[in-house]
Amino acid sequence: MKLFAIAAFAALAAAPIAGSAQRIVPISEVPHVEDKAPTLWGLGGLDLIYFQNSDSRHTPFERMEVADARTVEILSRVQAPPLRPSDIRSETRGGRTVITVRNWLLLEVSPADAKSVNKSVSGVADSWVSTLKKVLIKVAPRPSQTGV
Repeated sequence: MKLFAIAAFAALAAAPIAGSAQRIVPISEVPHVEDKAPTLWGLGGLDLIYFQNSDSRHTPFERMEVADARTVEILSRVQAPPLRPSDIRSETRGGRTVITVRNWLLLEVSPADAKSVNKSVSGVADSWVSTLKKVLIKVAPRPSQTGV
């Protein structure tokens, strides 16, 4: 009995923990662009986010490219059930504020993003989430209505 309890505990400890942990979609490498000018990210003819700053790894244009690539990958994974506004949210994880779509990491809001618009990081995240909810719901693929 004692051996069974030890084996069960070891199996539980080794098993991955399911829950609300964010997942990262694989995307191809984003080419480096030297230009550090602000960039407006849009999707389907609708404006999304104005990236004004570089982060620790990417220029504003590269951040836009990463967000765009992740959006394509995420939307291809969330067709059924249809995407809902509640699926898009901001979370604070390990001191970082991130925006997720059904727990898939979309982008990170940096302190520099907040400083450039004179808001808190959570305020910027809330603003971006509000915009993303309006746009992603419109452009997200939906299950077929005809069963084909």
